[in-house]
Amino acid sequence: SFRLSADAPSMPPPPPRASPRWARTRTKRRKEKNASVARIASVALVVGIALVGKQLRTAFQLTVDGGLQPSTAFGLAPIASDDEDGMQSQPRTQSKDGSALAAYFENRGFLIGREATAVSSASDARVSDIIPPASIHCVADNFLPNTAWVYRSCRYTNVCWTQDGSFVLRRDEHHQAVLNHLRQRADQRTSHKYSRVSTLLDEAHMDVSTIGMAKPWMRKLAHTYKWKPTVVNGNDTLTNSSIFQRNSFIRRHLKRNVMLIPICIHPSMLQSEIKILMDILFPIYNLIRLFRKSFDDHSFLVMLLNTDDLPDMCSDATTTTRGTTTTTITPSCWKQLTSCFDLVGLQVLPPVAQQQSASQYPSINTTAASSAPSPQTWYCGDALAGIGFLTDHGISAHKRKVSRNVGRGKLFEEFSNHLKQQSGVQLRTTTAFTITMVSSSPANRNDHDDDDNHKIQLRLMTQRIEASLQHYPAASFQHIRLNPTTNASSFDESVIQTATESTVWIAFFDSDSTMWPAFFLPHDASLVVLYHNENHPKQNPAKADLWNHLSHLAVHWVLLDQFEESFGSILKNRMVLAQQQGSLNEVVTNALPLQSTVHCIGENWDWDTMNHRSCHFRNICMDVSSGQQPEFILHQAQGDPAINGTDDVQVMIGHSVRLGMGAPWSPTIRMMPRNQSSHHPTQVHHVADDVVWVPIFTEQPNVNNPGHLMWDYLLPIHTLLSMFVDDVASKRIVLINTDATCVSGNSNGCHAMVTKFMQLLGGRQVQLMNINDDFGSIYFTSLSRQGNFDGDNQRKLVCAHQAVAGIGMLTDHGFKKHGQLIEDFKNPHNVGRAPTFWDFRNAGLESVLSLHHKSTEAHGPQTVVFSINSSNNPRRRRDFRHHVTHLEGHAGIPQDLRIQSVEFHQLPLADQLQLVQTTSIFVTVMGGAASIATFLKPGSTLIIFFDDHSDFVKGAGDPSMPAIMDFDFWNNAEHICVHWLPLDRSDTEEELELFSSLIMLEHHRISMSRSHHK
Repeated sequence: SFRLSADAPSMPPPPPRASPRWARTRTKRRKEKNASVARIASVALVVGIALVGKQLRTAFQLTVDGGLQPSTAFGLAPIASDDEDGMQSQPRTQSKDGSALAAYFENRGFLIGREATAVSSASDARVSDIIPPASIHCVADNFLPNTAWVYRSCRYTNVCWTQDGSFVLRRDEHHQAVLNHLRQRADQRTSHKYSRVSTLLDEAHMDVSTIGMAKPWMRKLAHTYKWKPTVVNGNDTLTNSSIFQRNSFIRRHLKRNVMLIPICIHPSMLQSEIKILMDILFPIYNLIRLFRKSFDDHSFLVMLLNTDDLPDMCSDATTTTRGTTTTTITPSCWKQLTSCFDLVGLQVLPPVAQQQSASQYPSINTTAASSAPSPQTWYCGDALAGIGFLTDHGISAHKRKVSRNVGRGKLFEEFSNHLKQQSGVQLRTTTAFTITMVSSSPANRNDHDDDDNHKIQLRLMTQRIEASLQHYPAASFQHIRLNPTTNASSFDESVIQTATESTVWIAFFDSDSTMWPAFFLPHDASLVVLYHNENHPKQNPAKADLWNHLSHLAVHWVLLDQFEESFGSILKNRMVLAQQQGSLNEVVTNALPLQSTVHCIGENWDWDTMNHRSCHFRNICMDVSSGQQPEFILHQAQGDPAINGTDDVQVMIGHSVRLGMGAPWSPTIRMMPRNQSSHHPTQVHHVADDVVWVPIFTEQPNVNNPGHLMWDYLLPIHTLLSMFVDDVASKRIVLINTDATCVSGNSNGCHAMVTKFMQLLGGRQVQLMNINDDFGSIYFTSLSRQGNFDGDNQRKLVCAHQAVAGIGMLTDHGFKKHGQLIEDFKNPHNVGRAPTFWDFRNAGLESVLSLHHKSTEAHGPQTVVFSINSSNNPRRRRDFRHHVTHLEGHAGIPQDLRIQSVEFHQLPLADQLQLVQTTSIFVTVMGGAASIATFLKPGSTLIIFFDDHSDFVKGAGDPSMPAIMDFDFWNNAEHICVHWLPLDRSDTEEELELFSSLIMLEHHRISMSRSHHK
């Protein structure tokens, strides 16, 4: 019989400590009180916004277009001692500028250089004397002015700010020239409303927070977090702007490896650990990864722009003196509110609480005793901003059906690994099979409010687990340990440590306090989520969508009343996985096939779940017995429950999801025989464990278009592999095509097209096989001539250690089209997926050219490459000869700019990739042939001309809105600066002048970037 380990370590209770209100034990009364406080604070803030009251004017300086400039001073607030206020003291170093903010930077070694400027007359001084020229790169524009700022994220170079909260970008003459041309063209041509220059400073509004769009009052509140730095011209005089109010200035530069991240935090984002992780920390992490920055070589400083919203969240933030109540951020309150940033290695710039005594918050800008005004100090450096749509639910409410997290499995795992690395816990390697159950009752369950009832429920759950374990011999696992139930208090280190050592974590779906530690579980752990009949996860689809896309965990949804039966099935699958660990060599045997297991993600409990599902199959076989059609087989042990909790493993392997066409694919599930049959013997060929099968259907005729092939097949297959398979670069990838028309020798060209581009998947070897190929002759060669299994009555199985399938929603458009419908623009599919695109690009280059991405930083002359005659569509088939002639004759053309025209379809793939590696600016017409630009080197420019004459968006309020094909991919491919121009009349002198000005701007930007990163 089975026994629990007698020496299993118990979970120590968390040490008593001061904790923020949102992190304390959540009783029903406290929840109601917190909800009331949040509602009151939110209503008060909305009223303040509507009335533009005194308190709001202190906190925000609203711009004409709805953006905000925070006027509250930000900087260092040195604290007296740790004993007095709960915050660790900082050295009271006085900076050279007499600024506590400068001292904060200097103490950490973040500053370089110090430039002082004094002007005798403000009218004689120019902005260029104070502010360096800036550059910007924005992604995720959806061409809809009213919502683009919600999706947009930007990277700044040389953004400058002062302690009073003024942010400034200086526009140089190149930006001004392009801006003038665009404004003039927009006045003359409607289609120029949809021209986009992703590096233009004036298109940089963004959302620096996310608060959801669930309630009407939130909709009214959302616009207050629309943020944009003020853009100024370098040749303007200082008197033209209220920002420059003094006659002496100091400019300090942050080091290039220091990046500022301005954000806003709504109080509702601090109400639970899950909200902190998914509404604050993960979006910031996604933003950092989106722009290819690393915590290893960068320091990231978070600047909170709306600190006046936060004091109500702290118990010690309200002070009453002589009947007057004031709300301020005390040092201990500040620590409570910002301690979560330590989880991801972020530093936070504290605000200056001007109402505090000098002993707590020394005055900023304190200088030696003098009546003369102190200089205005400007800090300049690099910054990232725009986290609005990077959460796990975007701007949707949790009860709305969304597919926000499709393809983010690898990013979630990287975030999880980063959390574990930053948490400081010891990642121990253990062979123990550890089951942990979290002792927190589900929310909104009256029968669980009573402590005695809760203890009884926990005792029953423990008995059920022990009963399930009794069905398996002790030898099934090397060690099994059942942790006593533990209270998951707010980000407690002991809870995090327990999670990192757990094999199975049991939590309640309606209790966030039991779910958050799952982000610290090890790779391949199991998360068992319990729910009641009245709280099925499909009622909160956006909340469940997060957990259903964690590809590094096996997430099981278990009805509480069926816990014992379901838990037994989970244990059985884990036992099978444990027994099959280790490498497998290629071998032919007459033994029974191995039992199969399945891990699927993307479940949404709806009719279209097969479109969203992606699966990782272990020990999948193909029956290649003579006289029958080959079929995929999963083997299930006799008497076992469903192979993955359900018999439904249908996925889409290439049929068009957006059109609802094609039947889903799924392997056949067979019961394993108890022993080998002499009448129908089975011969099994196990391929080596470095082989990964990928069943696909090539969807004629779209696969003949390189864009469809690249983004509807190769990109999603790469995403699928990266989510489920370790070290893809060392694997042999076998694409098994189930489309009988895509075979060698057919005149449709499908087979030739796929074989030409499939090496971009990045495996050690990529092979295309048709399901109707003679697998027996391919696999059963000399190895198959064993024993007496050569007769016609034998069953022949070819089995792979692993296979992946399910690319339906992993394409560049999901269920949408490519830009023909207004819904394509209203619901972008790829926001935040830039890390996936970047990995796909690097894998292709490594596979085809053996070129690591770090070696692609270019120096020397810049090259403009025109992709000519790239489309079969007469409207889009252009040779760009007028553009080449105008550019060559332009008076301002740089001497180091080379121009080249190329027909890419005539070149082998390796030559195409090699050419784009030497390209600085790539010019093309929209369409599938532009897809080769995916492999441009980082920081390159892509100029795409869209058809504004004959192809328009269906359902758009503006009937002249052009169908901007593939915008959702290009506008989210961060490593490229993408610009869009209309194609119609692009050969006129005015349009050619705009084009040449854009080339000059991009040449200047690339030159600045090279100098900036030297």
